[in-house]
Amino acid sequence: MPMKIPLSICCDTCSHFIRRGKTILSRKEQVIGEDCMGIPIYRFRFNCTKCSAPLSIKADHVNLDRVVESGATRLTEAEERQVAVKKRRRQRRRVRKATTEEEEEEEEIAALDDEEVAVREGLIGEADEDSKRKIAALDGMKSMETDNKKNQSGSL
Repeated sequence: MPMKIPLSICCDTCSHFIRRGKTILSRKEQVIGEDCMGIPIYRFRFNCTKCSAPLSIKADHVNLDRVVESGATRLTEAEERQVAVKKRRRQRRRVRKATTEEEEEEEEIAALDDEEVAVREGLIGEADEDSKRKIAALDGMKSMETDNKKNQSGSL
């Protein structure tokens, strides 16, 4: 039966974070031999959304809450915030890494431009094979950049 997870948990197998309110398919079963003042206690079994490891949550009528029975660890609100902050930091690092790679590529292109000008003007004697390959790569990169700019301006 579809249900929304009533608490945030972290899978013990793959450390995947499952937020409170995520809709999942679960199996509902009554816990045999356990009840609270005549009210039956239910267990919900489901799988991790990432690694499909079995997880189970049981109702706790005394504390009006749910208890993680197996396969996962319950996260408090403070831990949820920490996980969200770590995720944002990882994303920022990825963006910074991508921008530094772009800057390095631009510096490399500038160096190739200088070498290309020197070879074409005859400042450097006969161009060796490595220089010729660099010039060909530079020409290819320039044409790809112009194509990308045309595609971006055309989509706007």
